[in-house]
Amino acid sequence: MNCEILRTLYVKANGEVLCNDDMGEQILLGSLSEDPDSSGIVELFENEKYQHIRNSFQSGDAPWPGICENCALFRPDEPFSGDLLSQKVIQKIQLETSLACALKCPSCSGPAQLRSRLGSVHLSVMLVRKLMKELSENGYKVENIEFCGQGEPLNHPKFQAVLKEIQDVYPDTRLRLITNGNHDYVKKVGDNLIHETIVSIDGAFQDSYEKYRVNGKWERAATFLKECLKVQRSKGGKVIWKYILFTSNDSDEEIVEAQRIATDIGVDRLWFVHGHGDMRSTKFTFANASKFPLVYPRVKVESHPSYNRAARSWNNLGPGECVGRLGGALWLDTFIVHANDTVSLIGWVNAVCAGFDKVRVSMNDGPWMPLACDITRADVIHTFPQFIQENCGFDALVSSSQIKGQDNIVLFFSLTSSEEEVAVIQLELNGASS
Repeated sequence: MNCEILRTLYVKANGEVLCNDDMGEQILLGSLSEDPDSSGIVELFENEKYQHIRNSFQSGDAPWPGICENCALFRPDEPFSGDLLSQKVIQKIQLETSLACALKCPSCSGPAQLRSRLGSVHLSVMLVRKLMKELSENGYKVENIEFCGQGEPLNHPKFQAVLKEIQDVYPDTRLRLITNGNHDYVKKVGDNLIHETIVSIDGAFQDSYEKYRVNGKWERAATFLKECLKVQRSKGGKVIWKYILFTSNDSDEEIVEAQRIATDIGVDRLWFVHGHGDMRSTKFTFANASKFPLVYPRVKVESHPSYNRAARSWNNLGPGECVGRLGGALWLDTFIVHANDTVSLIGWVNAVCAGFDKVRVSMNDGPWMPLACDITRADVIHTFPQFIQENCGFDALVSSSQIKGQDNIVLFFSLTSSEEEVAVIQLELNGASS
């Protein structure tokens, strides 16, 4: 019995701390305030709601029956893991910097929340300062901070001030921005490093794009992508085009055109996502993910987290054992075996004695499959200065037919440079996910 709630933190624009899912937002875990005399984050982690979650998971029960079972992030078959109170590692803080948004996407709950929710529409800069300071003073490691919520993050009138408060206290924490891109990039973000920017543009043409992104302008979002690339590429930040598959944008013509545009613009990844609402594509689905028409590089097809309920997952695996002739290292942040014969691999692989330009992966002596190592992992180079390449991270979806029904999985990663093998690294996973 498990979910992300004891490894992550979700702070709304009005300071409320909720479960991190559309369904879970019914559960108020506590509130934060910029008032220096108000209770802090540690007191919140100690409150009765968080203790109830710990006790429930330890006993194998859902903390909130009738709600947890419908949560996209709930994993009833995974063992209990994580504890914000004792382990002091936060894998992700999600900040809803703003509830406001100019777009009117049909399935978004933002407009309804604007009418009913009490408190500020924009996250207080002083609250962010207090939160970061309290976490740091109490010895918390924060691995990632994500700007996302029920509104548009860049609608915050002082977004760059929010960035500064975080970077002053946690300069090495990775930042992710999820935006609709209908903004002037330079005015909103400036020259600040955002390690990963995800721009949601659901379509390659205005007429199909606006079917869901109502009031959105395709050209404006595409310009945002280009401006973001200009600023972030030199800093090591990655730019991803996220494309949710709907009935309005799932023609072969449009999907191929999106891949062509993404290649021309030079985004680091075009990320097609299977929808889960009333407008979701019925042509390309989770069940037939392996048949998706991939005609250009740097494309990933993934599903809404709710599709992963029956998946088996492993977290924080490594280091791998180097079985090649030169030194190398491997770490898997996440390994997920999905029900549709695909596998998600997120992590990093690196060499000690030589660089590499190609990486392949094989599972249980199956065929070798290419693995794009195109994610900057400054944290890896900082921890292991002997490693060669900063762009050593991967986030891939590959075929898993070779391991279907297997309890034990052996992975081999082959690193090559100019067709010469630099290292082979082996990692074994036992049948129990973690």
